[in-house]
Amino acid sequence: MPRPRFARLPAAKKERIMEAAAKEFAAHGYEGATLNRILAEAGISKGAAYYYFDDKADLYLTALIHYGQEMIDGLALEPTTFTADNFWTEMTAIYQYQFTSFQERPWVLGLIKGGGATSPVAAAAGPFADVLEGARNMLLHLIRHGQALGVIRRDLPEALLIDFV
Repeated sequence: MPRPRFARLPAAKKERIMEAAAKEFAAHGYEGATLNRILAEAGISKGAAYYYFDDKADLYLTALIHYGQEMIDGLALEPTTFTADNFWTEMTAIYQYQFTSFQERPWVLGLIKGGGATSPVAAAAGPFADVLEGARNMLLHLIRHGQALGVIRRDLPEALLIDFV
């Protein structure tokens, strides 16, 4: 996670760094992204970068969490209000919101997909695995709620349903 100094930066500077990082990771994937290109685009020195972040993985995870939190904050996601009658309408609204957000800032989707280029070891343990597990748990909660309402099948493996969503 970023060092506390990053949180004290002016909002515009933090956003400039996050956007530069997200665009680089979107364009080149995690493995192909370079800290030097991110820093040049953000207009900060390498020393400043290490003042705010431990390494490239820390910057990637920070950008992923930053934009992920923005996405979540924009959702009115309260699964307990989903009923059998409105479940699929609510799910459709969630996806429409995501696609509209991605259309406005396509690098955010690229950032999320860029993590797929990480090694299997990085995806299995550590901060990347934690982010993936959090998303998986959120989907699993929605799927189980839909099953309890009787609007999602119970005869398919949960892993398949999660992958499908």
